[in-house]
Amino acid sequence: KSFQSVYSNIGASCNVGDSIEVIVSDMVKRPLFPETLSALDSIGKKVNISLLSNADDVFLGPVVGRIGRTFGCVISSESSRCYKPNPKIFNDITQQLKLRPDQLLYVGDRQWEDVHGPKLCGMATAWINRDHVPRDPNLSEPDHIITSLCEVSKLIN
Repeated sequence: KSFQSVYSNIGASCNVGDSIEVIVSDMVKRPLFPETLSALDSIGKKVNISLLSNADDVFLGPVVGRIGRTFGCVISSESSRCYKPNPKIFNDITQQLKLRPDQLLYVGDRQWEDVHGPKLCGMATAWINRDHVPRDPNLSEPDHIITSLCEVSKLIN
């Protein structure tokens, strides 16, 4: 509906299905960060890894397949019917894992979605700040600030 609305507003006669196909194709082909697979292997030797994403299933499924690693659980915004930082999506992962929020370390690269949201639920957080962006003082403070997924392994006892 969004594509149809935009195309109608600008007077374009574009095929909505083709537009969606191009976006999905582009998103699932985006390169992983160089350290992703080795970092997941290192972390996975110490703890079970789960994945929680604001992506819908059509985007997330192919990316998870491309990663080629096993996750404890995978939760998409679509399956949870809400987006980060809504507490529901974080509560969904604790329920699926049968763990308390204080037993989890949530790792992500966005202050609002990946630090503020899980902190509201009682999770410890690690903010991947690859670009050395100043921390927003109006949002929850992360427990850890790192610059690469490789650093997560060192945070796990």
